[in-house]
Amino acid sequence: MTISPIQPISSAWRRMVRILFRPFDLKKWLLLGFCAFLAQCGEGGGGGGASFPMPGGGGGGASPAGTNHWMEQNLGLIIALAIIGFVLLITILLLVAWVSS
Repeated sequence: MTISPIQPISSAWRRMVRILFRPFDLKKWLLLGFCAFLAQCGEGGGGGGASFPMPGGGGGGASPAGTNHWMEQNLGLIIALAIIGFVLLITILLLVAWVSS
């Protein structure tokens, strides 16, 4: 009996194709993407620093006081964007429910 590195790879490839594409299921892909997103959440990163300098100089990231001040000045915009995002989310969920029924 010979040991072949190709046989396990081809077997795994066939299984992957069968699970992900036969039949194609959007819910399965969304769940997989959400799991990948959650896996990335605790890994930090996202530096900031000199790559994305803040208006007003410094370049060391946003201070909490500056962020709070900006949020207070743009509260109407933030609320409007949150409402629009919520309506879009509900619309997409209803569309997916309608298409799947």
